[in-house]
Amino acid sequence: FSFIGVRHLLNGLCSNTVVKSLDLKGNNLRALGAEALGKLLRQNKSIRSLTLEWNSLGIWEEGFSLFCQGLGGNRFLQWLDLRNNQINHQGAGELAMALKCNSSLQELDLRWNNIGLLGGRALLSCLHSNKTLRRLELAGNNVPSDILKAVEQALDHNQDRQTILAENHSRTRVLSKEVFSLKEEKAKQFLDLMDTIDKQREEITRSSRTSAARVGQLQEALNERQSVMNSLKAKLQMTEAALALSEQKVHNLGELLSATKQEQASMTECQLKELRQQNRKLLIGKQSFSRTYLLPMRKTCF
Repeated sequence: FSFIGVRHLLNGLCSNTVVKSLDLKGNNLRALGAEALGKLLRQNKSIRSLTLEWNSLGIWEEGFSLFCQGLGGNRFLQWLDLRNNQINHQGAGELAMALKCNSSLQELDLRWNNIGLLGGRALLSCLHSNKTLRRLELAGNNVPSDILKAVEQALDHNQDRQTILAENHSRTRVLSKEVFSLKEEKAKQFLDLMDTIDKQREEITRSSRTSAARVGQLQEALNERQSVMNSLKAKLQMTEAALALSEQKVHNLGELLSATKQEQASMTECQLKELRQQNRKLLIGKQSFSRTYLLPMRKTCF
């Protein structure tokens, strides 16, 4: 690739979501190429592997700094090859700053550069905060063996941590599946319960309607019987009133009959007295007549 072609390629890949691996080995990218790579790393979300071997990026300090800033802001790149790029201790310091912010890069190949003691210390220092880098190749950089050993120990620690995290992630995934299955089962049970409740509610509603209708019918029958009872009660009251009136009339008639009987008895007694008096008068009259007329006649006959 020509430099201009590489720059256009990198600008075009900024928004690409398909490319996963990019190999730009030996393309003499220079300062503007390093700057374009920084922009690519800031914007692209699909590239996981980037090979930049034999591009002498380290000699362009400002451009390499922009490249490192892009690496620090990237959250997707996992493998980066920077072999034979003339990176010195200052460039290693820039990389160390980027690795403190980066949380996705797992493998970084820095073999055959000029990192040295200071660059090795900077990279070792960044591993105290970077927990994702598992492999860091530093051969051919004049880095002291004690620093290389300390780097290896830090990487082993990250490797162990990544293994634990992977196991935890696997367990979490299994537990998540189980939880999801339980949620689905509980959701199904809940839906079944809600369905049962709805059916029971419908049944209760139907029963309530039937009961309400039955209660209405019973209420109507009760009201009708109550009306009949009221009518009978009124008739009974009228009958009782008529009976009381009849009793009063019977009582009055009894009193009138008693008075009539007494009056008849009194009249009968008076008539008897008068009859007796008349009888006496007749008897007296007969006696007088006999004395007056009959006795002289008998005496004459004799």
